[in-house]
Amino acid sequence: LGLQTPTGQQGRMYSSVAPRKVKIVYHTQPPRIWYKDQAHEPKFFDVCVVLKDERGSRVRGLDVPVRAFLLYDNGGDVKRQNILKISKDSVPKIGKSGVADLKIRIDSVSKNHDNHDFMVRIAADPSFVPPELEVLPAASQPITVRSKRNRGKRKKHGGAGIDTDSLTAIASWCRYANNTLDELACKDVCPCCNSIAPHHDEACKLHKCVMGFMHIRGFLESKFTEPKKPKVRQEPILRFPQTDLKRNRSPALKLENLMHAMHTPPPVGPPASIFGDFSAPPPLLKTPVLGRKRSG
Repeated sequence: LGLQTPTGQQGRMYSSVAPRKVKIVYHTQPPRIWYKDQAHEPKFFDVCVVLKDERGSRVRGLDVPVRAFLLYDNGGDVKRQNILKISKDSVPKIGKSGVADLKIRIDSVSKNHDNHDFMVRIAADPSFVPPELEVLPAASQPITVRSKRNRGKRKKHGGAGIDTDSLTAIASWCRYANNTLDELACKDVCPCCNSIAPHHDEACKLHKCVMGFMHIRGFLESKFTEPKKPKVRQEPILRFPQTDLKRNRSPALKLENLMHAMHTPPPVGPPASIFGDFSAPPPLLKTPVLGRKRSG
């Protein structure tokens, strides 16, 4: 039996199939802090993505080629996409098992990108995906890329406390979580208190989290930002030329002085007092033997 069309014609059947909607989900996230040039460590980090449907079940039996893109932690695109590399041992495709294992390398450090963290977005290759299939991409957690570990730093107080890398990771996660919560809070209807934005209930936990992070960030910026000290002009220091104070150790000069003192005639004048002339040099009891001291 044929189905009648609106025009009354018979013998023709119409079937409209809605597009199937699936999404890519990260099963294994990349490391939070990754050292790309660290010795005795792999040069690629491992990620695992899974293809799931709207109910969260794994989708099997599909071959979906994927591509990797590099983003910043704020969602902006990285201009130099050639710093993102996939190992030759990895096959960029989600097979019929619904799982894909990839080895990825980021060939640049975060310091060269204004200290921005990176995010890897895995998306389906549109040239190989059928038009009736809609595949949503997935973005990884932020990745801080560094060159090597700083071995010069030592932990104080017997290793207690948190090192710099852990504090950086915590701060970056706080920024990422705040951006996510802020996007949820700015929707037309808040998913927490069901209020119309920008108004929220007093007991809205989502709004409290966003406002608490903004308060802590302002407090830390005001505490650790030191004011610039004015430069004090230093007056130039006057330095006098150094004079040559080296003694003349010539034995000939000493001999001449002594011989001149020995043959000097007595002074002519009134007789000396009973106490003698203290200004005159004392008489020599023995002729000194002058000679150069042998070294060694």
